[in-house]
Amino acid sequence: MFAMNLRQLYRELYPWLLVDPSKKIDDKAPLEKLFRDLSNVKRDDKAKLWEKMEEIEMVMRQHFKALGMLMPKITDPRFLFGNKQK
Repeated sequence: MFAMNLRQLYRELYPWLLVDPSKKIDDKAPLEKLFRDLSNVKRDDKAKLWEKMEEIEMVMRQHFKALGMLMPKITDPRFLFGNKQK
């Protein structure tokens, strides 16, 4: 399930990844390689699968952060005006 969520995040990020052969920039290739590597990990090796998925997530988070697409943390609105009950 986590792998499917990673693919969905990748689809969200895909339009903003830069590819410019003249400047030798290709943001898509490293992620595609990580997904290929993930598909080659044996299903029995749970630790390796988890490690590879976390690696993919961290790379995508770096891209999301660089693009300003990470949502800022918001405080719990229940405590907006203090936490005293009256």
